Amino acid sequence: MSIREPEMILIPGIERLGVPLSAAVIVGDFIFVSGQVAYDPETGELRPGTFAEEAELAFANLRRVLEAAGSRLEDVVKVTAYLADLRANLPLYNEIYRRWFAPPYPARTTIGADLGGLQIELEAIARRAAMDRESPAPKEVR
Repeated sequence: MSIREPEMILIPGIERLGVPLSAAVIVGDFIFVSGQVAYDPETGELRPGTFAEEAELAFANLRRVLEAAGSRLEDVVKVTAYLADLRANLPLYNEIYRRWFAPPYPARTTIGADLGGLQIELEAIARRAAMDRESPAPKEVR
């Protein structure tokens, strides 16, 4: 098995936040999605809010990146979530997670972390559909 050249998925406007990253990197049949937060794709700004508001936006951004990479939430095999207040927000996170994912659920890790004023960050690993395996040219998330 050979590893193909990595394919980068880019987020327009992310450079305004001063964060050097690709939204996702595709290597072979797997998509590695960078941490998704309450980033408003319309304004290019962070959008802090309640835990539920931030979580919904982070999950929506995760879905957008996956779609740009030729995948979907159903193809996610692993989710890592970082919660600023693990003890207070884990029950609500579980509730929101169940709305975005259906059984059988992806493998999952949830960690308490200092997120610099945000309340949640999500990263994921997903499979890419066979029909979406194309060239390694960078794509932008729309």
